[in-house]
Amino acid sequence: MIGYKKLSEECNLLLDCSYFYNKVLGYQEHDLSVIQSNTTNNCYSKEFKHPVAKEHLDKGISVRKLSRKYNIPADSTVKNCIIKYTKGKNQNCKKLFKLQFILYRAAEKHNIP
Repeated sequence: MIGYKKLSEECNLLLDCSYFYNKVLGYQEHDLSVIQSNTTNNCYSKEFKHPVAKEHLDKGISVRKLSRKYNIPADSTVKNCIIKYTKGKNQNCKKLFKLQFILYRAAEKHNIP
C-alpha cells in the first residue's frame, strides 16, 4: 500500500491529507461514486435528514462519520441538518462544530490522524 505523502509527490496531488483520507474511507464504505466529481447539488428529504441529525444528537456520532456513513459529500450538509432539526435552539451544536473545526485544523497541521 502506498501512503498519501508518496502518492501526492508521485502524482502531484493537489488535495490536502484529510480530504484525501476522507475520500478513501468513503470509497471503502461505498463505491467509486464517492470519489467521482458531482456536477449537481444533492437534495435530501426531511425523512432522510432528521434521522441523521437524531443519530448525531442521541448517539454522539461525529458529523464526519455520519457524512461518510450516509454518503453525504459535505460535512456542512450534516451540520446544517442538525441545526435545522434543533431549529437553531441548540447553540451548543454551533459551538461544538466550531471547536471540532479548530481541532481538525490543528490535527491536520501537525499530521495527527
